[in-house]
Amino acid sequence: KAIEGFVLEIAYLDAAGKVEKTVPHTGNVGGDSAIAPGSNHEGSLDEFFMSDKTRSAKLAIKSLTFAGGEKWTAAKPE
Repeated sequence: KAIEGFVLEIAYLDAAGKVEKTVPHTGNVGGDSAIAPGSNHEGSLDEFFMSDKTRSAKLAIKSLTFAGGEKWTAAKPE
């Protein structure tokens, strides 16, 4: 099914790989912009949350909303 919305958690990491900050990000890509099954989606990250020490970012998908309204949510870490 096509994806129309998503929630990510973005972790900003320093040079040693230590998490500096985590920030949620919500994306809506419905209608003609929906992400088709088997395709890729590219976006950009806002530098607002990055410090001078940030060297990389790690993304975790928290939830997806599919065409038709069905939702998927990632399992909570134990």
